Amino acid sequence: MQCGRGGVLRTLLAHLLDLTIHFAPAMNDTRKARQETGFMGQDGNRRGPKVLLVDDHEKFRMVTASVLEEGGCQVQTACNGHEALEKLVESPPDVMILDVSMPTMSGFDLCHIIKRDERFKDIPVIFLSAFGAPEDYRTGHEAGGAVYMVKPYKHDRLLNIVRMLAEHSRRVAETKPKES
Repeated sequence: MQCGRGGVLRTLLAHLLDLTIHFAPAMNDTRKARQETGFMGQDGNRRGPKVLLVDDHEKFRMVTASVLEEGGCQVQTACNGHEALEKLVESPPDVMILDVSMPTMSGFDLCHIIKRDERFKDIPVIFLSAFGAPEDYRTGHEAGGAVYMVKPYKHDRLLNIVRMLAEHSRRVAETKPKES
């Protein structure tokens, strides 16, 4: 057993328990939020924001996707950066939520790739991470992220941020000249 690893395990377990315990009460809040808020898509139809959620941890993906869907969002999920890039090309979202620490490609690396691509550079990125040191926030900002949140997060706060970023993104898209 390595020195210092027990704290990580306890933190991980506490985090998983926290997600499980707070999942059910938050669903009532998100149902209320869905009734209060609509999002007008770029196609002119009222719908929830399209979100691409990228996280290698299956349980976290499932819980967060459920929270977003209960909040009225349309959610696609990916378990790594490569799968996310494929889904991004197939159906660009209004907002992306990225885990920072994933195998093969970090959320920071994925964000760098997205922000260099003209087709996707304006899609707002939210980083959700277990890491909350000042340098993590700085790295997220430098990668092109709009928001950096530390897990566990408040469900209603995440939903409000997703809606705000999606609406801002829609307004920015409306001001751009249409390509012929």
